[in-house]
Amino acid sequence: MDTHSAPQITAKTICDAIGRKVIADHIGASLTAVSNASTDGKFPARWYPGIRELCAAAGHLCPDEAFNFVVPAATPAKPNEAA
Repeated sequence: MDTHSAPQITAKTICDAIGRKVIADHIGASLTAVSNASTDGKFPARWYPGIRELCAAAGHLCPDEAFNFVVPAATPAKPNEAA
């Protein structure tokens, strides 16, 4: 294990830094929903704008990896589109 790498920022670390109730009140979710996201390690993508605001105000990082975004699958280039 690399002890020199930066700690991973997850939904749990954001909840611990900002506060579950503060997050729940700001995004209009239940405290249980925020706690469940903390346990899962990722927030629902739709919460991103509100949590990003809270993190910015607190000076806390808010990486995309802390959210459950749908990442589009890479599509292979068509033969006539090759460089």
